[in-house]
Amino acid sequence: HLRFFDLDPRLKAAVAGLDPVRDREEYGALLDVVADEAAGRPFEEILGALSSGSPDARALNVRIRNLGLLGWPLWTAGREEPGLLEDLDGGDWRCLVVDLGSLSSPEERSLVSAAVLSRLWARQPDRRPVLVVIDEAHNVCPQEPADALERIATDAAVRIAAEGRKFGLHLLVSTQRPQKVHENVLSQADNLVLMRMNSSGDLARLAGPFSFVPASLIAEAASLRLGEALIAGKIAPYPVVVRFGGRVAEEGGGDVGASWARPAPPAPR
Repeated sequence: HLRFFDLDPRLKAAVAGLDPVRDREEYGALLDVVADEAAGRPFEEILGALSSGSPDARALNVRIRNLGLLGWPLWTAGREEPGLLEDLDGGDWRCLVVDLGSLSSPEERSLVSAAVLSRLWARQPDRRPVLVVIDEAHNVCPQEPADALERIATDAAVRIAAEGRKFGLHLLVSTQRPQKVHENVLSQADNLVLMRMNSSGDLARLAGPFSFVPASLIAEAASLRLGEALIAGKIAPYPVVVRFGGRVAEEGGGDVGASWARPAPPAPR
């Protein structure tokens, strides 16, 4: 869940499809809503004031209703309910999984992606080591973002890929369609783990950002067998095809105790 008022200003505007110049009157009304909430005014009272307030406030109210924003199930129930960004800011987790597949609409998935990546980047002065793993990355940072929310998520992924390492932010992107991942995310990757891929277009796309790998080796990915992969970059002294061993852990993590994610007890003195 997310609290709308925890989002940064750019995301708040993008959720409502507002541009601060093109839609300056409605954007100003949105800023008034944010200020009222920050002052502790109940949200129900704010909504009531929107429907009966100034022409700009009423226009914003119509926009919110037309977009169905209040019906999104990802919003928290109230000011007191902690949301995902509060969990992210906490220091008591070792692994935090954000399940985008549980969200019902592409807009909600884009919003959560943008909110998480933007918040991680905003916290980069903390220099807290974090590995950000984006599965099905073509859905999070596509080559051609479809709307403002996707553009914000993609921009944040590009910044983390390009500059995150000096702040302790490391990025691992996983995809079966590299042709659809933004080129500025791929081009910043220092390492490649390439398993079987049949699409000649996707293989050709990889030859550019991963120019440190001979094109002939990348082309061989079409003939890799189950469990085989081409590994190249700083994780290997030279490009090499490897075969992964069998599974060690039980599928589903059934052999992993729940205590692993708890903070370690203080060392005895």
